[in-house]
Amino acid sequence: MTTPDALINGGIVYGPGLLLAAATLTARNCCRWAADRWRDRADARRYAATAARLHCVATVTDAVMAMPEDLLVAQLEAKYAADNAREEKK
Repeated sequence: MTTPDALINGGIVYGPGLLLAAATLTARNCCRWAADRWRDRADARRYAATAARLHCVATVTDAVMAMPEDLLVAQLEAKYAADNAREEKK
């Protein structure tokens, strides 16, 4: 017996209420599945974006930590001086 045959027999034996209940249940499950899938995809995109940002931070941190101390101090002092000059212009 195929599914359409079972639905027709169920409609004949149990009436249209059974078919309406089955259709409602199927629609609800489909909507729930679609919502869960959308939520999972959103979570995956958010996770990927966070992982990419953390990778960028780790790369920059590794580069900074690998710099000689004198070069790092000179760059920080230059940045500090540039920030102070910009504030004085305001």
